[in-house]
Amino acid sequence: MKKRKKTYKNWMGAAAALALIVLIPSAVYAAVTYFQKAEHRKGSNVTYEFQLNYDLVPGEYEVTPEYLPEGFADDGAGKYCSADDKWITIMPVYTMAELEKINSEITVNGVEEVEHTELSGMPADIITFQEAKKYQSNTYIFLFNESEGYVLNIVAGYKVEKNELLKFADSLTVERTGEGHYETEEEKALREQKESDAALSALEGQKNWDAL
Repeated sequence: MKKRKKTYKNWMGAAAALALIVLIPSAVYAAVTYFQKAEHRKGSNVTYEFQLNYDLVPGEYEVTPEYLPEGFADDGAGKYCSADDKWITIMPVYTMAELEKINSEITVNGVEEVEHTELSGMPADIITFQEAKKYQSNTYIFLFNESEGYVLNIVAGYKVEKNELLKFADSLTVERTGEGHYETEEEKALREQKESDAALSALEGQKNWDAL
């Protein structure tokens, strides 16, 4: 009986330890991950879906490249240009709050290829578009940082050499400059009304143009 009791205690101890091994990583993961990303490809469309962790406070960020291709200069507001019409733009950061505004989805249309890689220590997708050479299409790069809570989108003109673009994208420094917040119901209603008014105004303008 003593031997059986000892064996039972050992088994219970092992079971408890196993439970900790199974449960703790999930809790830790939830605590340090701002979002989880899923990628869906349908034809030439790519959609990124984000499951947001509302237990964490959205941030505001400042992005700075450590490397600029030769001849490029900082044109302000995330734009970097050269005298021969080459350009790279760091779009406004998709923070957690901004992702929520767009229903936690980013969709890119007309995609030819998605290259998965790592840039600036983050998982990254390099997107090229259909018949890019024919239409001299821009190149898109998305960088996803689940542990810090943001998505970066870099857009580069067709003339920018790929190796120079990748050096630029691999040199980014991102600093959290403050805390953001999710929209209140009142803020959301006001924004949606402004968007509706702008869409209606654009439609009326198009109708007037067509009439002329």
